[in-house]
Amino acid sequence: MAISFNKKELEKKKVQKRKDKQKRKNERKAVGSKSFDDMIAYVDENGVITDTPPETVVKSAIELDEIMISTPKKELNEETKEESL
Repeated sequence: MAISFNKKELEKKKVQKRKDKQKRKNERKAVGSKSFDDMIAYVDENGVITDTPPETVVKSAIELDEIMISTPKKELNEETKEESL
């Protein structure tokens, strides 16, 4: 059986797509990948993403005794005691 015109055109399109894909692949390889330093992003204290590293900031030391872990207990006043009765 003879190959129809439509089948020939479809085959030509497939071959052309393969060639284009290979060409794009070779172009990507020729350009090369970015270096690791170009891909790194930093987040500053305001949450903005930048490409420059942040400046070092001296942080103050926090005493462990100053940190309150539990909630303070409520102190009952005399007025609130009388109202609750």
